[in-house]
Amino acid sequence: MPKPKILVVYFSRTGITRQVAKVLALELRADIAEIKTSRYKPGRLGFFQALWDSTLSKAVPIDNRLPDASKYDVVVIGTPVWSSSISSPVRTYLDKVGYSPARVAFFLTHKVQMPQRIFREMEHITGKSPITTLAVSIGALRGKLTEERVASFVEDITKSFEPRRYTSHLRNKTNSATLRSDRHV
Repeated sequence: MPKPKILVVYFSRTGITRQVAKVLALELRADIAEIKTSRYKPGRLGFFQALWDSTLSKAVPIDNRLPDASKYDVVVIGTPVWSSSISSPVRTYLDKVGYSPARVAFFLTHKVQMPQRIFREMEHITGKSPITTLAVSIGALRGKLTEERVASFVEDITKSFEPRRYTSHLRNKTNSATLRSDRHV
């Protein structure tokens, strides 16, 4: 089986989501693309503009050309959580892409928000159930638990390309999916 083509696409205003994206791209041997917008300047004004846009679910201009998602087997999409929502640049990307890749996986960085609602919102916009999800708490960014979750996320994506083996005993896929989602911060 040929090596799957994977793209990691993300937005990062402060560099935290970028850190996670680079680790994932390296581990997955994936292409990486950063969504860029000049809308958010450094400092407080840019911060408050970002929160306002996110609260209103506002589309914002994307300044750079991004790879064609339909050319990839999986697109891993990353966003910081702003005002308990997807960042506006990632929302704009998800709206524009449509959703053309065959499969998706989602990751986010957050402080205290509950990530499952954000993942459901991303799933709703894309119309795709993710292979897996990863939520990284900013406070736990460099911890062992985060490393284990990243490894599990990468493994879930990698294993999704393995041929399925059928055995004579029944497996409870629902419980395994529930356990997988419980691994997130």
